[in-house]
Amino acid sequence: MSTIDLEITNINGDGHGVGRADGFVFFVDGGLPGDFLSVEVIKTKKHYANCRILEVITPSKHRVAPPCPAFAPLRSLHSPTLPDAGYPSARQQSSRCGGCQLLHCDYASQLIFKKQIVVDAITRIGGIPKPPIADVVGMDNPLNYRNKGVFPVFFHENKGFIGMNEPRSDRLIPVDNCLLQHPAHKAILDAIRKYTNRQCRGIHRIMVRVGFMTGDVMAAISADSSVDAYADSITADLVSAGAATVLFSRSKTSGNQYIDDFHPTYGAGYITDYIGDLKFKISASSFFQVNPIQTKVLYDIALAQANLTGHENVIDAHCGVGSIALCASRRTNEVVGIDISASSIRDANTNAKINNITNARFICKPSDAAIPHLLTDNSVVILDPPRAGCETALLNALIATPPKRIVYISCDPGTLARDLKILTNSCFSLVDVRPVDMFPMTSKIEVSCLLERK
Repeated sequence: MSTIDLEITNINGDGHGVGRADGFVFFVDGGLPGDFLSVEVIKTKKHYANCRILEVITPSKHRVAPPCPAFAPLRSLHSPTLPDAGYPSARQQSSRCGGCQLLHCDYASQLIFKKQIVVDAITRIGGIPKPPIADVVGMDNPLNYRNKGVFPVFFHENKGFIGMNEPRSDRLIPVDNCLLQHPAHKAILDAIRKYTNRQCRGIHRIMVRVGFMTGDVMAAISADSSVDAYADSITADLVSAGAATVLFSRSKTSGNQYIDDFHPTYGAGYITDYIGDLKFKISASSFFQVNPIQTKVLYDIALAQANLTGHENVIDAHCGVGSIALCASRRTNEVVGIDISASSIRDANTNAKINNITNARFICKPSDAAIPHLLTDNSVVILDPPRAGCETALLNALIATPPKRIVYISCDPGTLARDLKILTNSCFSLVDVRPVDMFPMTSKIEVSCLLERK
């Protein structure tokens, strides 16, 4: 493997530092703008290379010592020693936890870099010059913001550990206390840890969900049949650790996929939380935004962009449990939510009843199949697709019968920019772009865009 010294000038959407030398682009895991680094090239492509840091020759002014031992080996660039927890350290494993990409960057700089990620995506991929992008809305406290964590279990020398995946890998490293998660998760992990031993190898994953406003805690265990004998004991210990409900899912593999068939062994099988004054039921398999504090900020921005006067037909094309649809219902006559997930639609209908909302209805169909029959000249459409972006058929339907406004919420600037290019090259204008930092300490950024019919 070759080595090179280079200056980092930018960050890409994966959180990697970007440097250039002799017309070639180098992506450096852990590099920050302003760093001068000695790096080792680990993979070379035609126009770029992926690298790892050998030495920080001159650190960037944005660089800080990351507080988490699982962020090693980048942490070892700042600290010569790491706590010994009796398991193989992240440094020994040559990589680190994949939960964070920017824990070594000061938070104010993260917001600046993330805005540039959005600018680069919309200008380069979207082909939209000088897009109207506001500054990123950040958090007062950018730690302990996640209401959900999924932690795989793995074994090393016949001892079980709870951990996280390395970046872009199925390989796992131990994690005792994730600084991004609500503090309640640690007690749940501590309670389950004694069961991850040689005699109880059937536990594959632990999911922890927390209601920030209610304090409800869910512990959902994915395991095989060998754990059945321990289920009562595990349940009791998790309840003692603070779980309001405990669920088990029968898992056939310890790989990345596990079966979504959770059944409660204690409690209601769901938790509740609030967005503003709206109450939501959250089941184990439901999609609910992972940062409840910034979700309220994001939805306020999106609904301000929608500019509802009370007479529009609002269509939420990716409604999940109905969170933004129900927030919109108070500002208009009718809201229709669409989602392909039957469990999400059941929760959305339940959430409407919980909040005594009667002007919202929900349809379980692919959005591209349902939306052509709902669009009118007076429609306002809310798009909040998965990371892969909108289906081509959905975009074609919006172009065929263009609504007056589209509010497009995205967690992936690249696929957002791709879809914006299609929409703005047809019958829509991009009017407003508002990034919201839903995922501090990571390279991810949420964006709410307003498009208006030309």
